[in-house]
Amino acid sequence: MKPGTSRKQPPSFQNRSAPQRNRPPSFQGRYTQNRAPSPTRSPGSALGAIAGIVIIVAFLLPWVRACGTELTGYDIATNSNGMVEEAWQYWLVPASGLILIMLFAFLRTRTFGMKASLGVARIIIGLLGFLPVINVWRNVQDSGGVMEVLYGGWILVSGFALIFLSFIVDLFPIGDD
Repeated sequence: MKPGTSRKQPPSFQNRSAPQRNRPPSFQGRYTQNRAPSPTRSPGSALGAIAGIVIIVAFLLPWVRACGTELTGYDIATNSNGMVEEAWQYWLVPASGLILIMLFAFLRTRTFGMKASLGVARIIIGLLGFLPVINVWRNVQDSGGVMEVLYGGWILVSGFALIFLSFIVDLFPIGDD
């Protein structure tokens, strides 16, 4: 072999990062466009995920005080005191929070139609998760002062309010072109 000449390497050792010239026409220029990447998740979707986290955390905080006993959402759902009828429905609260987080994690919202449909889905999930909370509030009102709402209940309500706000943020974006 003469000095200054290189020996051609077998195909397995060739530089794989070099651009390939024999690409099909459908791939040419696909990844080389100079434009800003579109966001894959909307601000409303992120706000919905935050609402889901707030709801799950609030489920573990004290919701009400009844007869001197503080009850968390978990206590009510597991019927630990034996006084709750149809306790299974209270599991809808953390389930709704978990579904909101999963919507954010697995679904992209690039188009307005996708933002609107996911916003409606978040509202429906929020309403289903809020139904047991309405039942707790009704029981507090009917108790005649024997029961009172604690900080966990108020945080829970604020989490469900964030769901509604996430819907509004997606439908009426501020500063979008």
